[in-house]
Amino acid sequence: MLVTFDKFQLDTKNGLLMHKGQEVVLKPKQRALLLFFVDNPDVVLSKDQILDAVWQQRVVSEQVVFQTVSQLRAIVGERAIQTYARQGYKWTYAINHSAPQSSELAAIAEQKSNKPIAYAVCVLAFIVIAMGYTLLDSKPTHKTQIFFLPNKNKQTVPLITSSKLFALQALEVDEGSQIDPLNAPKLAFDELQLTKTSWLIGTRIFEVSNGTYLEFKLQNHQTQWHDYVFSDNKTELAKELHQRLAKLAKLGLFEAQKQPKLWLDTLEQKKNQTLSTLFFLAKHYQTSGHIDVALAYLDDIAEFEQRAETLPIRTEAALLKASIYKQNGQFTLAKSTLDHAEQDLKEQIWPLQFALIKKRAFLAYAMRDQEQVRAQLERGTQLAQHNIDAMGRFQLHILDSILSAKLDLSDRKYIQLNEAHQLITEENLHPANLAFVYFHYALFANETNIRSKYLTKILELPRSQTNFWVIDDAFERLFDLYIEHKHFAQADALLSQNINHTINSNLLRAKLLLAKQHTSQAISLLEEAYQQSQKAFDKNDSISAARALYLNLDEQSNKRQIYYDYLLRNGEQNWLLGNSSEKG
Repeated sequence: MLVTFDKFQLDTKNGLLMHKGQEVVLKPKQRALLLFFVDNPDVVLSKDQILDAVWQQRVVSEQVVFQTVSQLRAIVGERAIQTYARQGYKWTYAINHSAPQSSELAAIAEQKSNKPIAYAVCVLAFIVIAMGYTLLDSKPTHKTQIFFLPNKNKQTVPLITSSKLFALQALEVDEGSQIDPLNAPKLAFDELQLTKTSWLIGTRIFEVSNGTYLEFKLQNHQTQWHDYVFSDNKTELAKELHQRLAKLAKLGLFEAQKQPKLWLDTLEQKKNQTLSTLFFLAKHYQTSGHIDVALAYLDDIAEFEQRAETLPIRTEAALLKASIYKQNGQFTLAKSTLDHAEQDLKEQIWPLQFALIKKRAFLAYAMRDQEQVRAQLERGTQLAQHNIDAMGRFQLHILDSILSAKLDLSDRKYIQLNEAHQLITEENLHPANLAFVYFHYALFANETNIRSKYLTKILELPRSQTNFWVIDDAFERLFDLYIEHKHFAQADALLSQNINHTINSNLLRAKLLLAKQHTSQAISLLEEAYQQSQKAFDKNDSISAARALYLNLDEQSNKRQIYYDYLLRNGEQNWLLGNSSEKG
């Protein structure tokens, strides 16, 4: 049977999905889920029903359902599947049924002839999954070396240095070293030139009324794990850390770099996931654009009992959830989430207090609540008077400068920015932090040459896990500045220097070609960028490319309708409405 919906055609016999004559590639579970929805339109299907129908006897977590639903939405459109809180999902597109045409029957016959290949693929997939479980459940094949820097903060040195699974080892560096394994762990790992099988740990301690927290970040060349341990007896912290590291070793973290995707897949299917595991997965799916899946993991975290041990991760999860709500324009939900987090956190763990102040301030600004922005500005000033480290004071100066700018406090914004700049020198903070200072000097500047000077200086700084977005933003701002003033040679030279894979060079090069009025070449690059981002499930770049193609393709082009449909399916109705006058 052939069914059609929203310009898609689906053959229910072989699961072949077509869109305007082109096959849409589906993974097996995506296909099974789509068929289940199409067989049950206008019915709210529970997670248990979906698990039974799609995964059948295989034991998987509910998050796998959220992930597959999110992927399917990205393919057929966000509006196709509606979420009903605590109930399930419902297919919303109208469905029409018809018999397959002869050409389609031929395609089905070809599909059937490939069954032996499909069977072999299924067997191979089973082997890969089995290997994943082996990776997750087996013990590491060697003792992992975990290095720490005792000179950075002696009170946080891990005291236990031997284990069957790992070895903690002090790494001596110059006393004046600016290496920061906690605030810039990836940069620190690279600067120390550690081997790919080694790990680096950064730690710090927070004393509270009922005990002590130890925050730690583990970093190797491509993976980071952020976590906390708690003890009501400070002398037991080293033991607690040792036990947590042993659990992470058994979980497969230290072997994950061998097969990162496989480790992630098996990690999410493990039963009885810890808070830290759930938050790791939530962050992964949030950064990869699968927001529904991220929210599902964050909801699971909220179900954990509020205890001293769970407080930090529950707070981190609430902050991330509030950010998602704010990005979605759900300001009331974001505010209530932050309210509950603040009630639980009280005046403990100053980095989380700082993050809470920052989230509240930017939410208040988005809600046009100037009074609340001022209140958060004052809270930041009060927090700076507490016993926080130099990096914390630096972050507070930067936040104060940003909020002062939003409140049109011109003198104060420069005073705070200058204080932050001076603190880097006085406290020997890593030069990577200059990115935040230079970035705001550039934003505050009225003269083009001054903006250009500071943006250029940012691109010369080392890249870290905290400043990467500043460097990326500075790159694009400088590029746009060159385009605006028709400095095409400089824009082209900037692109040739780009070694950062997070910048989509095809999109920027297409922008340069459009500025030069080389439209046909630009369209070719944009189509390539669109295809690449689609294959990588990069929704943001896909939308950027689709927007540019919609604006620059001829109104009579059939391709233009494809990009219009894609933008419509992915929540870009307002953008399309605002740009309809530009191109028909």
